[in-house]
Amino acid sequence: MPASVETQRELLKAYENKQLTQVSIRTVKRLIDQRRFAGKQRDAGDRAGRKKLTSAESLVNAYRRESQKQKLLIRKARLSDEKLVFIVNAFNKLLADENFVNLLRAETLSTMPKYLWDKLGTKHKEAA
Repeated sequence: MPASVETQRELLKAYENKQLTQVSIRTVKRLIDQRRFAGKQRDAGDRAGRKKLTSAESLVNAYRRESQKQKLLIRKARLSDEKLVFIVNAFNKLLADENFVNLLRAETLSTMPKYLWDKLGTKHKEAA
């Protein structure tokens, strides 16, 4: 179902006022379609009886909220990647120490997650 005439008018107004770019308009349209398809599932309790009119400001706010969510997701992904790199480097250093490897064998701790094992250097894999 295409965007309503009112929504298109408000998007055009936001574009003309340089509040939205062409790329952000596509994102806003996608958000509108998602909301139309899935409904407004959050905050449905206290606002169920009221219908809010679509305005350029509300569309810009929706776009900004979605942008913030995406930025937070990217930040979390980068942090997870940095932690993984730290762990892989730590394991590479520990597995280079023969005493540590012997201790692991003595304690029957000779296994690790496959994903982590795949990230380790090849010299440790050949020694195993």
